[in-house]
Amino acid sequence: MGEHQPHSSGHPRPSRILLRPRVVSGSQKRASERTSTVRTVLARLESQDRPIEVPLMNISPTGLQISTGRPVEVNESLYVEVLPGRILKATTKWAREDDGNYLIGAEWETSIPFDDVWRIRTEYEN
Repeated sequence: MGEHQPHSSGHPRPSRILLRPRVVSGSQKRASERTSTVRTVLARLESQDRPIEVPLMNISPTGLQISTGRPVEVNESLYVEVLPGRILKATTKWAREDDGNYLIGAEWETSIPFDDVWRIRTEYEN
Protein backbone atom coordinates (compact mmCIF):
# COMPACT_ATOMS: atom_id res chain seq x y z
CA MET A 1 0.00 0.00 0.00
CA GLY A 2 1.22 3.53 -0.66
CA GLU A 3 2.96 2.49 -3.87
CA HIS A 4 2.19 4.32 -7.05
CA GLN A 5 0.81 2.53 -10.08
CA PRO A 6 1.57 3.82 -13.57
CA HIS A 7 -1.25 5.77 -15.15
CA SER A 8 -2.05 5.66 -18.87
CA SER A 9 -0.36 9.06 -19.27
CA GLY A 10 2.86 7.64 -17.81
CA HIS A 11 2.49 9.60 -14.55
CA PRO A 12 2.23 7.68 -11.30
CA ARG A 13 -1.18 7.68 -9.61
CA PRO A 14 -1.92 7.05 -5.96
CA SER A 15 -3.16 3.57 -5.11
CA ARG A 16 -5.70 4.97 -2.64
CA ILE A 17 -7.81 8.08 -2.46
CA LEU A 18 -8.26 10.15 0.69
CA LEU A 19 -11.49 12.08 0.98
CA ARG A 20 -11.46 15.52 2.56
CA PRO A 21 -14.46 17.64 3.55
CA ARG A 22 -15.43 20.09 0.86
CA VAL A 23 -15.31 23.81 1.50
CA VAL A 24 -18.74 25.41 1.31
CA SER A 25 -19.58 29.05 0.70
CA GLY A 26 -21.61 31.21 3.08
CA SER A 27 -24.60 31.16 0.73
CA GLN A 28 -25.09 27.40 1.06
CA LYS A 29 -27.50 26.07 3.71
CA ARG A 30 -25.09 23.59 5.31
CA ALA A 31 -22.11 25.17 6.99
CA SER A 32 -20.15 21.92 7.46
CA GLU A 33 -19.72 18.66 5.63
CA ARG A 34 -21.85 15.96 7.26
CA THR A 35 -20.70 12.40 7.73
CA SER A 36 -23.44 9.78 7.74
CA THR A 37 -23.20 7.03 10.28
CA VAL A 38 -25.07 3.95 11.45
CA ARG A 39 -24.39 3.86 15.18
CA THR A 40 -26.11 4.86 18.38
CA VAL A 41 -25.08 7.32 21.07
CA LEU A 42 -26.30 8.09 24.57
CA ALA A 43 -28.09 11.43 24.63
CA ARG A 44 -29.75 13.33 27.46
CA LEU A 45 -31.95 16.35 27.08
CA GLU A 46 -31.63 18.96 29.80
CA SER A 47 -35.25 18.19 30.76
CA GLN A 48 -34.52 14.45 31.27
CA ASP A 49 -32.97 12.68 34.25
CA ARG A 50 -31.33 9.82 32.33
CA PRO A 51 -29.68 9.47 28.95
CA ILE A 52 -31.30 7.31 26.29
CA GLU A 53 -29.73 5.41 23.41
CA VAL A 54 -30.60 7.09 20.10
CA PRO A 55 -29.53 6.56 16.48
CA LEU A 56 -26.90 9.05 15.31
CA MET A 57 -27.99 9.90 11.76
CA ASN A 58 -25.11 12.20 10.85
CA ILE A 59 -22.41 14.28 12.46
CA SER A 60 -20.29 17.27 11.45
CA PRO A 61 -17.77 19.59 13.13
CA THR A 62 -20.65 21.97 13.94
CA GLY A 63 -23.49 19.61 14.90
CA LEU A 64 -25.38 16.35 14.61
CA GLN A 65 -28.70 14.79 13.71
CA ILE A 66 -30.33 12.14 15.89
CA SER A 67 -33.66 10.32 15.86
CA THR A 68 -35.81 9.92 18.97
CA GLY A 69 -39.24 8.61 19.88
CA ARG A 70 -40.38 11.82 21.56
CA PRO A 71 -40.78 15.43 20.48
CA VAL A 72 -38.07 17.90 21.49
CA GLU A 73 -38.22 21.66 21.93
CA VAL A 74 -36.01 23.90 19.80
CA ASN A 75 -33.19 25.58 21.82
CA GLU A 76 -33.13 22.77 24.41
CA SER A 77 -29.71 21.68 25.68
CA LEU A 78 -28.63 18.20 24.70
CA TYR A 79 -25.73 16.20 26.17
CA VAL A 80 -24.33 13.51 23.88
CA GLU A 81 -21.78 10.82 24.79
CA VAL A 82 -20.04 10.59 21.43
CA LEU A 83 -17.27 8.28 22.66
CA PRO A 84 -16.98 6.42 25.95
CA GLY A 85 -16.46 9.08 28.60
CA ARG A 86 -16.63 12.00 26.12
CA ILE A 87 -19.81 14.04 26.48
CA LEU A 88 -20.44 17.06 24.27
CA LYS A 89 -23.09 19.73 24.76
CA ALA A 90 -25.31 20.81 21.88
CA THR A 91 -28.43 22.94 21.41
CA THR A 92 -31.38 21.72 19.37
CA LYS A 93 -31.94 23.91 16.31
CA TRP A 94 -34.83 22.09 14.65
CA ALA A 95 -37.08 19.08 15.15
CA ARG A 96 -39.59 17.41 12.85
CA GLU A 97 -41.76 14.31 12.88
CA ASP A 98 -40.62 11.52 10.60
CA ASP A 99 -42.68 8.35 10.31
CA GLY A 100 -43.56 8.12 14.02
CA ASN A 101 -40.16 9.31 15.26
CA TYR A 102 -38.64 12.76 15.55
CA LEU A 103 -35.52 13.91 13.73
CA ILE A 104 -33.51 16.39 15.76
CA GLY A 105 -30.85 18.74 14.41
CA ALA A 106 -28.48 20.20 17.00
CA GLU A 107 -25.44 22.46 17.01
CA TRP A 108 -22.38 21.76 19.16
CA GLU A 109 -21.64 24.32 21.85
CA THR A 110 -18.04 24.29 20.57
CA SER A 111 -17.21 22.95 17.12
CA ILE A 112 -15.09 19.80 16.92
CA PRO A 113 -12.25 18.93 14.51
CA PHE A 114 -13.11 16.81 11.47
CA ASP A 115 -10.64 14.15 12.69
CA ASP A 116 -12.82 13.78 15.81
CA VAL A 117 -15.94 13.52 13.64
CA TRP A 118 -14.33 10.68 11.71
CA ARG A 119 -13.26 8.93 14.93
CA ILE A 120 -16.79 9.24 16.38
CA ARG A 121 -18.30 7.91 13.16
CA THR A 122 -16.03 4.89 12.92
CA GLU A 123 -15.50 4.02 16.61
CA TYR A 124 -18.04 1.18 16.61
CA GLU A 125 -17.93 0.13 12.94
CA ASN A 126 -14.75 -1.94 13.29
